[in-house]
Amino acid sequence: MDCYVYFKTPEEKSAAVIAEVALLQQRLHALCPELQQAGMALQRRPELKQGLITWMEIYHQVPDNFEALLRSALQHVDFPELQYAERHAEYFVDVVVCA
Repeated sequence: MDCYVYFKTPEEKSAAVIAEVALLQQRLHALCPELQQAGMALQRRPELKQGLITWMEIYHQVPDNFEALLRSALQHVDFPELQYAERHAEYFVDVVVCA
């Protein structure tokens, strides 16, 4: 299962967002070391909309208790100060497609 978390921030807060996501990912890795091997990433939309950037955190192969781990890790970062809109997490599972 993979987790995708998206949120928006004003463009001028980009450097702070990147720093906070780095701290968040370090904290998640401390709570769940296997996440580092599976992969974590941060992406953003290439365009701005009304001065806002849409960000996407990506966490591959998360454990079933990832939502609780993420809540715990978020207590150690300052996202509420940076966000324009609430964080949204969505989970997806791989589908095997036979040819």
